[in-house]
Amino acid sequence: MTATQIRLTPGGCVDCGAEIVNAAKNGPLRKRCDRHQTDYRKRTHYAAELARYVHVDVPVSAEVATASVSTASVAETAWLAGLWDGEGSVGVTFDRTSGRTILVPQIQMSHTHLPTVEQAIEVFGKIGVHAIHHTVQEKAGHHKDSYHVGFGRTVLVVLAADALLPYAVTKIEQWTLVRELCLLRIERQGVTAKGNLRRGGGPGRLKPYTAREVEIAEQLRALNYRAKPGERAA
Repeated sequence: MTATQIRLTPGGCVDCGAEIVNAAKNGPLRKRCDRHQTDYRKRTHYAAELARYVHVDVPVSAEVATASVSTASVAETAWLAGLWDGEGSVGVTFDRTSGRTILVPQIQMSHTHLPTVEQAIEVFGKIGVHAIHHTVQEKAGHHKDSYHVGFGRTVLVVLAADALLPYAVTKIEQWTLVRELCLLRIERQGVTAKGNLRRGGGPGRLKPYTAREVEIAEQLRALNYRAKPGERAA
């Protein structure tokens, strides 16, 4: 073997199945061939727009962090917005597992038609959003398995909102609110080179939520609440 070490990812490129050649000797296994790896970097906002920050962990403005590099067509974006209007969920989770409340954006959908889920993930990828799915096996044998797709990274939620808002109808208010919430958090916390929220005041610590952030979270919860106003679900 020459100085160039060839290493293959089992199963090949996740996009086309081709064998993967890694030019770096003893380098890590890769998931994509050179062509699709390049396409993936172009589609991913923090690989393209935040490349200059790779070696320096500094705050990044919300404008830079959420700059869109979407390659999705109008038809694809409008289709995804319509799908999310009817089948998806746009909201926020009140996570209290750490002993204090953390507001976590949640963009998710469950569907029994796998090709639809795969198409949604593909369009999200073109927008610059890395979404993943997993299978939920129903206990009742006569029910179809469902496929859950979603994401919650703050910067990605803004990218999705910016792309889908022009075509949204049913969930236009939810997208608008969750976008505002995420932008407020980005401006308050800052963003790292990898597109993650920075932690302020010490390891793992978040800056306190403003009254407006809490208000938005409550509005989102009320919008997504299935019971009639003033009533509690049974």
